[in-house]
Amino acid sequence: MSTETNNLKLIRPAGSDFYDIEDFNQNADKIDALAGEGYSGETVKGNADAIETLQGEVDTKATKAVPAAAGNLAGLDATGNPQDSGIAPALVGRVYTSLASMGLSD
Repeated sequence: MSTETNNLKLIRPAGSDFYDIEDFNQNADKIDALAGEGYSGETVKGNADAIETLQGEVDTKATKAVPAAAGNLAGLDATGNPQDSGIAPALVGRVYTSLASMGLSD
C-alpha cells in the first residue's frame, strides 16, 4: 500500500504495488505547481552560489590546519581555525578519573 512523503505529500508506492501512471502524473503536477510558485532556476542558482561560497570558506579553513603533536587532541582557536590543543588523550582520562574519585562525574 502506498504512503505519502512528509513535505510535499507525494505518492510513494510500496515495493509490492504495481506501477500507476496516475500516481506519477499527480506527483509531477505537484512538483510543477511548486516550481511555478517561485522555485525557479534563479532560486537554484542562488543556492548553488551560496554552497560554492561555503565550500570556499571550508577550503580556506582546511588550508590553515596546523599539524598537532603526535597523539595530541585537536582544538580550535578563537576564530575557529584548527590548532594543537596540547592535551594528550591519556591526560583526559586521568582528569575524568580524578573527578570520579571526588564524586563529581556520572
